[in-house]
This record gives sequence, structure tokens and C-alpha cells, in this order.
Amino acid sequence: LLDALNGSHFDTYCDASLKAVLSSGFFGFLRPGEFTTQKFNPARNLTLSDVSFVSGVAILHLKRSKGDRLNRGVIIRYFPVKNHLCPVANLRRYLKLRSILFFQVSSPLTPLFLMLNGKALSRTQFITRLRNLLSSLGLDPSCYSGHSLRIGTPPPQHREAS
Repeated sequence: LLDALNGSHFDTYCDASLKAVLSSGFFGFLRPGEFTTQKFNPARNLTLSDVSFVSGVAILHLKRSKGDRLNRGVIIRYFPVKNHLCPVANLRRYLKLRSILFFQVSSPLTPLFLMLNGKALSRTQFITRLRNLLSSLGLDPSCYSGHSLRIGTPPPQHREAS
């Protein structure tokens, strides 16, 4: 999927955005509800201030998570990988493009993942883009959901018989 997001599938910004979402979602075992929103609330949803870089490591602060029963938040560390799957490089590239396109909307409390219209990435928009990408690659989009990032299992037709 990430190979297809080279700046020409949707457009440079949208490809970089989806690439950052997919790689950070996959390597961070994120649920779609942890990086998308229905109604943006900076106290609950990811904001620009929730990502930082220290010594080459990307640090993401989730304010809430299903597994965080005490509601303390969760820190996810992404370490560099020396290939195109690298969540650190993909987040950096996305944030660079985001700062160029949305320099006027770069307050620390703005949504981390912005669509071209300046609104926070919604689950519906994410799933629509993911399915569009899958379909363009000849894959059956009905076999995938945002949850597929977290569980990491192949779709049913690709599983081996037990």
C-alpha cells in the first residue's frame, strides 16, 4: 500500500498523509478511532502537539486508548526503519507538507491529521481512501477495514488452511 502512495495516487499531500497514517497506525497498533475523529476535540483527539521527535525517535501521545483503563494516556515510540515503511520518516514528511499547506493552522491544538479542506481526518474519510487505494491495486476492499491495521491478519482469501 505504501509503495502506491508516491504522490500520484491522490495528490502529494493526501498520499503523504495516508502514508503517515498507515505506517504510524500499523507500527503503533492503533485503532482507527485513535487517529480519526467524528467531532474534533483537542482534549480527546490527536493534535499537532501530540507528536514530537527526540534523537531520531518519533513520540506520539495518545490521550485516550481502549486499553488505558486509568485514562492516563499512552506514549508510543516509533523507531526509524531504513526503508519506505519507516513511520518516523513518513510522519516527518507529512508534517513538513502539512506545515507548508496549513501554516496558518499550525497551532499545537489543531488536529494532527488534516484533510485538504483543513478538517480533521474522519474515520469515514480514512476508510474511503483506504478502500480506494486497495481497489486501485486490484485488491477487494470489502476484505479490509481500518481494524485490519491493528490485527495484522491477512484477509480471508489469503489465509492458509489450518
